[in-house]
Amino acid sequence: SLSFRGCTADLVAQYIAASKANDQHDENVKHQQDYDNALSRLNPLKKARGGDMHDTAIANSKKFKIDLRRSAMFLIYGGLYQGCANEFLYNSVLPRLGTGTDWRTVGKKVAVDAFGIVPFVCIPMAYLVKGL
Repeated sequence: SLSFRGCTADLVAQYIAASKANDQHDENVKHQQDYDNALSRLNPLKKARGGDMHDTAIANSKKFKIDLRRSAMFLIYGGLYQGCANEFLYNSVLPRLGTGTDWRTVGKKVAVDAFGIVPFVCIPMAYLVKGL
């Protein structure tokens, strides 16, 4: 369930990034159209020199497209590492440090997590999956 939430969140992030890029592109096209209109009034031979730049820009505008590879990597990271590996680490390995909620047991588990699992397992796995 976490990996599907991660994929969904990534798809939303991709959509937002594409929307922002399209908004910026639309703004650039509008500025180019204003420039072309002003230039056309000053130079009637502008069309003979290559036409309007905004026609080419509109033809090359990008549409939102889902990055399936990136989404699959989030699914793999969320499903395999965050799901399976963390279940093993937190339910099989860390209980060997003690059970209970006394401050020493909790301190040992937090220290192993913060200074062992996260820097040597969690972060490398994220970069490994991202690099695939």
